[in-house]
Amino acid sequence: VAALGCLGYVITNPRQGEKFTEFYILGPEAKAENYPQQIIVGEEAKIILGIVNHEYKPTSYKVVIEVGGIENKELRTGILAHEEKWEKEVGFTLAKAGLSQKVQFWLYKNNEPQPCLKDPLHLYIDVKNSS
Repeated sequence: VAALGCLGYVITNPRQGEKFTEFYILGPEAKAENYPQQIIVGEEAKIILGIVNHEYKPTSYKVVIEVGGIENKELRTGILAHEEKWEKEVGFTLAKAGLSQKVQFWLYKNNEPQPCLKDPLHLYIDVKNSS
């Protein structure tokens, strides 16, 4: 009887796996390569951002793109169901010339004030004047 009770509990309350969110950047060809490395001031750099919800509950996400610590763009996914994937081509521009400018991608979930990851994803891009 006890064994049947335990079996019934396990069937009705399956064990959840680890809760996490996948967050990634892909190059323009949807591969983990050919990220923008050099652009001209004002030219749009394009990447693909991806998020997959493994939180076992509906979750909304916001991505803030920063250049040199200053917000450049903000994107929202809307609510993603468990195991739902959001992938989108995203463009951003850099307004001043400079070598190895750090572009950061901060991920927030459910309108929380702090990012859900300690460290953002990032790229370094050389930005040159048009002449």
